[in-house]
Amino acid sequence: CPFLVRYAEYARDNSYLDDAVKQVLNMASYLQDEDGLWFHGYAVDDNKDTGFKWGRANGWAMVSVAEVLSAMPEDHPQYNDVLTVLQKHIEGIKPLQAKSGLWRQVLDIDSLWEETSCTAMFTYVISRAVRKGWIDAGNLAVAEKALSGLNQKIDLEGGLLEVCRGTAIGYDLEFYVNRARPYDDDHGWGAVLLALTEIYLAKQEM
Repeated sequence: CPFLVRYAEYARDNSYLDDAVKQVLNMASYLQDEDGLWFHGYAVDDNKDTGFKWGRANGWAMVSVAEVLSAMPEDHPQYNDVLTVLQKHIEGIKPLQAKSGLWRQVLDIDSLWEETSCTAMFTYVISRAVRKGWIDAGNLAVAEKALSGLNQKIDLEGGLLEVCRGTAIGYDLEFYVNRARPYDDDHGWGAVLLALTEIYLAKQEM
């Protein structure tokens, strides 16, 4: 979806933006649960979700929706539909934030380890949503708490800790529990940079 958004701008052709909107709403119809969270995948042959709300999958989804919404004019006929998907998602993750400020490898299982890349993605989107006026400004406190947690996962050399390695769709909880967390895994770099940049901009505009 971010690619489609950028290509729409490059080609000056909003049909690509409309395609991104279609992708968001279609995926949400399959994967977004009533609590706002997204399942990691959908088994078409079984006609059901795959059962687990993996942290970074939710991060990817939330970032994509925010990027699409950022490019949509407010008079777009599906603007409010996309906004509702994002608002519902943000509300869904808020009560699951750990005391540390971080979110967990599988979001709704509070015994699991806390994961850095999804936390960074959520920080980015919540900060963007506050800055754009999509959610109440009081939500910036959630992002600031997350930032405090992220600071504990960046070592003195700038390396990232507790970033889940690349992960396919799993069909049992142990698959997610046992994923490796390599030092300074590259799935965290971009997310952390986005989070730091967006929360800075949001705080500057408050």
